[in-house]
Amino acid sequence: YLEYLPDPIIPYRGARYYQEVLLEKAPGATLISSDIILPGRVASGEAFAYDVVGVATRGHDLEGRLLFQDVMLLEPGRTGLESAGCLGGYSAVGTLFVLTEAVPVPALVDAMAGSYPTGTETAIGASALPNNCGAVARVLSRSSRGAQDAITATWAAARRLLLGEGLPELRKY
Repeated sequence: YLEYLPDPIIPYRGARYYQEVLLEKAPGATLISSDIILPGRVASGEAFAYDVVGVATRGHDLEGRLLFQDVMLLEPGRTGLESAGCLGGYSAVGTLFVLTEAVPVPALVDAMAGSYPTGTETAIGASALPNNCGAVARVLSRSSRGAQDAITATWAAARRLLLGEGLPELRKY
């Protein structure tokens, strides 16, 4: 059982950030991973002032077989991030992957999708990953806090279903 939930990505003015995450899961194991991309250093007037943020996440089994691939490329100066096909008026995006065979995938999708109230501030959707390897939730929010709260709620829902308990006590140094 592994959980990897790093702090959000906060791109600065002119940043060109690329991230590739390879998730390898053994049979019977559970892996939870997330990422959150914020609009930039908003208080410094740098909302969407970065050049590009690219995030690719791939899931493999131990034999190297590709289970799923998720790629996100945000280029605010080149494409309008406010379009319906991109962020649609939201400013922060988060993703939570849960790779597991411990619970039925439809139950996991339902738990993740219902984990946080959807409204005008924050939207969440969940779906099954290919190859019946788990589920993914995507969060869009108008605020950094909303994105982080929604990902945390989704993580908590997955833990309750998988482990029968809530979140651990978090410490930051």
